[in-house]
Formats: sequence, C-alpha cells, structure tokens
Amino acid sequence: MAAERTRLVRVDLATDQLISDTARLQGRSKKDVVASAIGTYVSANREDLDRALDRAAYRFEPRHASTPKSTSVGWDSRGGRRMPPSTAPLKVP
Repeated sequence: MAAERTRLVRVDLATDQLISDTARLQGRSKKDVVASAIGTYVSANREDLDRALDRAAYRFEPRHASTPKSTSVGWDSRGGRRMPPSTAPLKVP
C-alpha cells in the first residue's frame, strides 16, 4: 500500500484554534476536520467552481491568449474578450 501524501495548509491562529477545538470535541484529527470542511465547501459551491474553471480554461485557449487591436468574432467593441455564456462572476464568501 502506498503511503498517503499530505500538504501543509497555512491558516491564521484563530482558524487553527477553531479547527483544533472542533477536532478535540468530535474526537477526530485536525486533518479529518479540514478534509471534511473542504469537501463540504466544494460540494456546496460546485457550480460556481465549475464556472470559474471554465473561464480559466477559456482564457488560456491559444485563440484567446492575446488581445487584438481591432474587433473581431470573440471580442467586444473595446477589444476585450467576450466570455462564454456561463461567466457570471464567481461569488466567494
């Protein structure tokens, strides 16, 4: 069985205390509390995260990588990029 890989997550002291208190009260490890919290957040915000990833992928497509001086398909009248329809601003609490 392969060893599980982990990464350090930096949080402020107040957040670390909340994580520690929650772990102690629930009899869980801090790692489990953080993993559960992240999983819950991602599940609750799946649509917003997917839209943000779509926008990022769109920006990095080669045909959208530079800003032309004249207007053309895919660009607005000011030379800015037009985004695909699902580009409502990402609301992050």
